[in-house]
Amino acid sequence: GLPSHFFGQSCAVGVKIIGKVNEICTSLTEHGCDKSLLSDSWISNHYRWIIWKLASMERRFPHVLGGAYLTYPRIITQLVARYEKELRRAKRPAVRMILNRDIASSRLMILCVSQVMRSRVSNTDSSSGLVSSPSRPQEVIKLELTDGWYSVPAVLDGILTSFVRRGKIRVG
Repeated sequence: GLPSHFFGQSCAVGVKIIGKVNEICTSLTEHGCDKSLLSDSWISNHYRWIIWKLASMERRFPHVLGGAYLTYPRIITQLVARYEKELRRAKRPAVRMILNRDIASSRLMILCVSQVMRSRVSNTDSSSGLVSSPSRPQEVIKLELTDGWYSVPAVLDGILTSFVRRGKIRVG
């Protein structure tokens, strides 16, 4: 079944937390992973994306997968599979290769919008490069894009920003 709390959530006193990084690391080593290849940041990153994917699948297919897909054993199984592919066999996903500058960022790929971040900037905010009147701050929309393994921030141009505002580009 589902754990009562996942990594990073607060819980009541006396409730066992399932999914602390050190517990996940222990589970991975029990499944044959080399602890020297595992880092807390690697575990946290992949744990995040696996939870995101499994929860999305449960929401998309609630009658078939609801309450049965996002489980701790499935998370560990998928972490082990990612460990084998990325760390043991050195088959890295697209975003990781771009971030490491092993391939050009102009390479064709399909990415998923994982988060839409909206903020307001005024003409006193020199970091954005946008100028607006003091009474009307400008809305800036940024996206987080993912290949399901890693994420990358995206700053939008005017056309893509209008697509977000009209709901043509959204999470998922």
